[in-house]
Amino acid sequence: MNVLGVWLQSVIYMPTGTIEFLDKSRGFGFVTTDDTPKLVGYISINDIEESDLTEGERVEFEIEDGRSGLRAFRVKRLS
Repeated sequence: MNVLGVWLQSVIYMPTGTIEFLDKSRGFGFVTTDDTPKLVGYISINDIEESDLTEGERVEFEIEDGRSGLRAFRVKRLS
């Protein structure tokens, strides 16, 4: 999917998933989506809206094409 397709998808709905790995000291992590569990997005700590998130938590986020593949941003806990 190209950037436009990912953008349009994120406008229609916020994907949900699970934080699989999070290393706050190194500033990154990974999240898997519910729709496609094998789809993993990179998370920069700067893109997490709630600083107390931990591995295994359910989150919603937006996705875009990053330098190294898909990147999750505006990551926040599901309410």
